Amino acid sequence: MLKIFVLKRRNVYIALLVLLVLVGGLIFLMARSGSNETFSDTMKFTYKKISPEQTKVLLDKNPNAIVFDIREEDEYIQGHIPSATHLSYKELKVQMEYFNKDRIYVIYGPTAKKAAKVADVMTSKGFPKVYILNGGIDKWPYDLE
Repeated sequence: MLKIFVLKRRNVYIALLVLLVLVGGLIFLMARSGSNETFSDTMKFTYKKISPEQTKVLLDKNPNAIVFDIREEDEYIQGHIPSATHLSYKELKVQMEYFNKDRIYVIYGPTAKKAAKVADVMTSKGFPKVYILNGGIDKWPYDLE
């Protein structure tokens, strides 16, 4: 014949006790955190590596984007992406407080690794729109100034 699932009183009490412990633990953790904020002011932003093709599209669609060339000055003089500004790592750390955090920043150097170091600094200071040219300037197939 058909067996009907019957809850025994003991099983109901155990289930209620487990549920009570879980809810109590959750309330305890929320009270212990001491914060009722939904969002933190110290959000960690990350940069994004983008290809030369994506960089070109980003710059074409956002003419106000700021491009930083972090190579040595003589390398910058030999050729750089149009509208790029030469900026050393030391200069960036000094001038960063004057940068607008709402702007888009594209960073490139001789390699993506060096650009990532600069991007890490910027994102840790709250810049949400930071991109690095993956592969560095050597992978840029377009015209240079």
